[in-house]
Order: sequence, then C-alpha cells, then structure tokens
Amino acid sequence: MQTKLIVDGFPSSFTDQDLKDLLAPFGAVISVSIARDPQGESLRMGQVEMALPEEAKKAKEKLHLSYVQEKMLLVFWETKETGK
Repeated sequence: MQTKLIVDGFPSSFTDQDLKDLLAPFGAVISVSIARDPQGESLRMGQVEMALPEEAKKAKEKLHLSYVQEKMLLVFWETKETGK
C-alpha cells in the first residue's frame, strides 16, 4: 500500500511545517515538500509521506474535499507520473 500523498489547494501562505501539522493528527509524517515556482512562491500543492499506509489512507479519507482557511483540499495518492 501507498504512503505518499499529494495535497492540493491549501492556502499559499502554508509552510512545510503547516502542511506537516495538518497531517500529523493522522500519524507520523516522514517528509513534506511544497511545490514552488522559480520565485519561491507556493503552488498550493505538496507531497507528504506518512510512516504507515493506514495513516496515509486515513489522512486521505478525512482531508479530501475538506476546507482549510476557506480553501478546499484535494488529496490523491502519489503516482509515478505525479512524482516526475
């Protein structure tokens, strides 16, 4: 089972720590990486790796289509294409 998620749509002000804090209630967060443009601005999308597949599944189920600071989140499993 997968442990890597793509989280899309969070506020542009989110830091790596904010994204980690968002996922932490679901389990141990191994890594977080927010996609940024060449100027360093957030693209409002990031990759999160959870320690266990069950934790990733729970986070995906609870956060997909939820709202954070009036922004709707989309949460997907990372695929090889997404991770290019």
